[in-house]
Amino acid sequence: MADAFAPFGLTPPQAFMLRTVLDKPGLLQREIAESMAISRPTATRALDALAAKGFIQRVSSKHDGREQTVQPTDAAVEIHAALNEASGVVTTRIKNTIGQDDFTDTVTKVRGVRSALK
Repeated sequence: MADAFAPFGLTPPQAFMLRTVLDKPGLLQREIAESMAISRPTATRALDALAAKGFIQRVSSKHDGREQTVQPTDAAVEIHAALNEASGVVTTRIKNTIGQDDFTDTVTKVRGVRSALK
């Protein structure tokens, strides 16, 4: 799976996070962590790496200057379609490996567990 995102210089978690930022620009850092079901420190480390690579920028929130929204940079927007395509390749590879039904069942169960834990 990691090889799919190597052309972008990203790890799979960084790629998934960047896709979240691209799909929902302006989220707060804590909202990104919540949407991905990861801890805030984990999200911060991944966002720091994405910022260092020039894919995101943090902007002070207009509502609360203590919080920062996360915005994609032009470099991120440029790779958006290719990043989504790479993610699709990974999904297809997983489906081919474990089967469509097992894939769908696993995703449904993970979503159910996540929902129950909220």
